[in-house]
Amino acid sequence: MGVRVYQATDSHFPAWRAKAYENDEELEQALIDYVNAVPAGSPRERADEVLLKLGYPLTTPLEDKGGWYLAGDDLALILDEKFKAKDLMKVFEVKPTTVIVLEQIFKKDEEKINFDLRCKERKVIFETI
Repeated sequence: MGVRVYQATDSHFPAWRAKAYENDEELEQALIDYVNAVPAGSPRERADEVLLKLGYPLTTPLEDKGGWYLAGDDLALILDEKFKAKDLMKVFEVKPTTVIVLEQIFKKDEEKINFDLRCKERKVIFETI
């Protein structure tokens, strides 16, 4: 048994800063930078933040499943940018109702589309961050 200590910090995830851009090229570069930004913190810290933002209590069990986390019995969180899209099917072994995946894991649109279809087949809610 242990104790976890939490401290309020800025979000680990990049925020889009809307502003007026001088030209299309500047806007395009800002979008590219935003999409390619790697979230701060560890995957565990990101998982804690996502749980809090979704309204889960701090007492929610969070089990490390070797590269991803299972929150409670139903929420799979894949928030490690080093996780491989080809390994995503492993999460279905625990029968989650929701899967949240870090967008950077998908290197090709086809990977994301295919995983989304697999989630729909299983009636699993799929979201990306």
